Amino acid sequence: MRAFLAKSSLFVFLFLGIVLIIFHKADGNFDPFYMRFTTPKQSSLILGTSKAAQGLKPSVLNRELNRNDVYNYSFTLRLSPYGPTYLKSIKRKLKESSNKGIFILTVDPWSIFADSKTPNDLKTFEEKSKFLNFIKSTDKKPNYSYLINGYEDMYIKILYNKSLMFLHSDGWLEVHIDNFKNKKNRKKPNHRSLYFDSLRHKRHIDASINRYLKKKATYNFSEIRIKYLKKTIQELKLKGDVFLVRLPVHEDMIEIENSIMSNFNDEMEKISNEFEIDYFNLTYLNSKCIFNDANHLNRESAAYVSKELAKMINQE
Repeated sequence: MRAFLAKSSLFVFLFLGIVLIIFHKADGNFDPFYMRFTTPKQSSLILGTSKAAQGLKPSVLNRELNRNDVYNYSFTLRLSPYGPTYLKSIKRKLKESSNKGIFILTVDPWSIFADSKTPNDLKTFEEKSKFLNFIKSTDKKPNYSYLINGYEDMYIKILYNKSLMFLHSDGWLEVHIDNFKNKKNRKKPNHRSLYFDSLRHKRHIDASINRYLKKKATYNFSEIRIKYLKKTIQELKLKGDVFLVRLPVHEDMIEIENSIMSNFNDEMEKISNEFEIDYFNLTYLNSKCIFNDANHLNRESAAYVSKELAKMINQE
């Protein structure tokens, strides 16, 4: 019996040791969220959904704004629309000592809508049941809380994941998709890149549009989300300068967004006036950008838009 217990204990310790070694290997390759919970608390933040996660590069903003502290703490539409869950996580990531920060709050109709027939009922908010609501530690490496409660795939993938996405240490989510106008210009793809010719690119955009047309039928404007957008602004104004930003999207996507909330820009202007902050509507850049799908800027356009945004901030 003692021998059995000894062997069992040895097996458990070996297993736990292997798991811990794997956990320590976790980096920006295997998961699009993990690194945001392992980096230090921050004094300046980019906030929003996956549009911002992929579309704004802290490295460019820091260079153009002569800073070194801008960090991208954006997630997805399912995880980080404006509401109590996201605000709570923002507070956890923010340095208490921050008082000269810069906060870029990206906005669009989706970020203030709820996928619910009762959009002002907090109980129906999807993000309430997701990991962002429960991960209390946002600056631990390895972050066992996220790895155990947030990561939903097999841990072994930490060692060999070949995702198209890479989460940089500054929070920017890089997606390795490149677009070429014809197949003759295509390079040999590697394991972390996806290459689109014009036809495949169009199909990808069309599929994205169809997904959002379906969302249009179930998403509804939420006064609660507007309320929490304002609460977020109030909290961050105590820590530095706040900017509202609407990012460029594909021309077909802007039609959908305008159809669900035609007065969106007017509402953002009202909020900017109420809190005496700037609202930058960058959708005038739509035709100058390339998108991975109908919603997300590609890598080159992310750098371009980040630089344009920095110019506007510097002019204030």
